[in-house]
Amino acid sequence: MHNAERWTKVVDRMKLRMEGRGNMGSLMKNMMDTVEAPSEEETHALLAYLRRHSQKPIETRRYPDLATAGWTFREACSQCHALPEPASRQPGQWRSIVERMERNMAWMNRVVGSKRDAREPQFEIEGIVAYLERNARRN
Repeated sequence: MHNAERWTKVVDRMKLRMEGRGNMGSLMKNMMDTVEAPSEEETHALLAYLRRHSQKPIETRRYPDLATAGWTFREACSQCHALPEPASRQPGQWRSIVERMERNMAWMNRVVGSKRDAREPQFEIEGIVAYLERNARRN
């Protein structure tokens, strides 16, 4: 989900949460029950693994239409992670990934009972999938 550079901040934030020092305070610590935050040694091993298997970011120079035809893809997906390289998947693989991301965004961006804010940009899944599939790997 993240490129190699971003993983340090993500792991630091999650470790703070596991220790009960993040944005959810002791609630997260209680939710962790007997699971402990990783030690320094475990954190270094985890970061090494995540960096080694990190998402390869898009090579923007290969996509001159990213700001126009790819605008919806760029704006929607970059909210949470580095833009994925469209050619990292085959055309038929992108739809399920984009649909999963849409569900994740709906879950992460809503407080129970809240309503969608009409001022928020609404991204059309079909446009995102079409752009990714048009630029996907051809085998």
